[in-house]
Parts: sequence; C-alpha cells; structure tokens
Amino acid sequence: MHTFTTLKMIHTLRYLFAILLINQIAYCQVKFLPTKDLETALKLAQSQHKLIFIQVEGDNCNQCNEVADKGLSGSLLTEKFDKHFVSFRAKSDTPFTEQLKEKYTLTAMPVSLFLDARGNLIHRFLGSNSADFIYAKEADIAISRKEDTPMDQLHSQFQKGDHRPSFLENYLDRLKQLKLPNTDVLNTFTGTLPVDSLSSPRIIKFVLENAPSLDSKPYLLLNAANSVDHGMEKLYRTIPYSEA
Repeated sequence: MHTFTTLKMIHTLRYLFAILLINQIAYCQVKFLPTKDLETALKLAQSQHKLIFIQVEGDNCNQCNEVADKGLSGSLLTEKFDKHFVSFRAKSDTPFTEQLKEKYTLTAMPVSLFLDARGNLIHRFLGSNSADFIYAKEADIAISRKEDTPMDQLHSQFQKGDHRPSFLENYLDRLKQLKLPNTDVLNTFTGTLPVDSLSSPRIIKFVLENAPSLDSKPYLLLNAANSVDHGMEKLYRTIPYSEA
C-alpha cells in the first residue's frame, strides 16, 4: 500500500512538473499570431499601435529554423515583444512568404523583419541564432528607429524630384542600412554632383560604400574623375582595408 501511494505521488509530481514546464515554455516566448497576408498583419498592428515582427523561415534549412525557434523562445523576449510588437511567422512556400519576398527584396532566409504599422521596413536581421539576447538586441534597434522618417515618405520625396545631395545621402544611408536596392538613387546622387566633388575622398568613400558594380554609372564617373591621378589606386586608398 505504501509503495502504491509513493508511486502515485511520483506520477502526480511528474504530471505537475510537465504542466508547469509546458506553461513556462508557452509563456517565455514570442507569441506568434495567425495571418495569411501582410494586409491583415498591418490592420492588427495599427489597431494596437504597435510595430510588426515577422520571422520568415528558410526554404531549405530546417536546422536554421529550429535554431531561430530556440532563440525566440527565451524569457528575455516575452515582455519586450508583447509591449512593442505584434508578431507573425511566415512559413516557407506560402503566399504570405512570397508576398514578403517581393515587397522587401528577400533573397536569403531565415530572416527577421521589423516593420512599422504602415509596412515600412525599419530593420532586418538575416540568419538565425539560438540566443534570445541577440533577438532582444535586434528588437531594440527596431524600436529605436520607429520615429525615423518612413521609407515610403523618402521614396515619395525622391519620386517627386527631391534630388538634393543631403537628402540623397540620407536616403542612401537608409537603403544600405536596410539592405534594399539603391541603383536609381545612387545613379541620381552621382549624376547631380559637380565633377570636382567626385574627387573628394569623402564622396569617393561614400559612393564605394554603397557598392556600385564595376560597370555601373557611379563607378565609371568616379573612375573618370580620378583617372588622371591613378584613379583606381586613389579610389581604394580612401577606404580602410577592413571595409574594402
């Protein structure tokens, strides 16, 4: 009788421990909400006055996705993400993921996207990590940028003809920060500069940091402007070896 009671108590304790563990795991994580498209996510974010977090899973790397799941299950994230974000998961090979790939020029996954409630990209984190503090840090970066001029506003200004060098430099910095295409803006920036400014070390460094291809208009303009004084050598001397 004593043995039976003891075994029953052990089973009860195991059951209670399992329930406690499940509850703890359920609580200590980013809470992903269901959605089939970006429009639904935007409406929910706008109604709650929050930013958007989307974890886009990798197509051919289940291990990468599992690593991200572990990182996003940390207790460090629960309060931060509940307070500042509505969160969604985009499974591979779904219309939602295809929509995100096209809108945000996604070429590699997994990737974590941080958006404002209008759908403007404010930060992205490429890859996966099992450490929750990494995702907390990336979330903090996104939160710190929520008051920045929205990308759709910058794009609209550019399309309406705002080609001031100071504006274009700011726009290019934001595009580089978010890893978005910059060809049109970089072409416009170098095309509006006086020829003598293309020999300025600061301008040379800035243009090269925006990674123009060797046959691009900006690169050819720089090379032509500096060709008299060993152009190619001068161009690369302006950038530290670690940044080249």
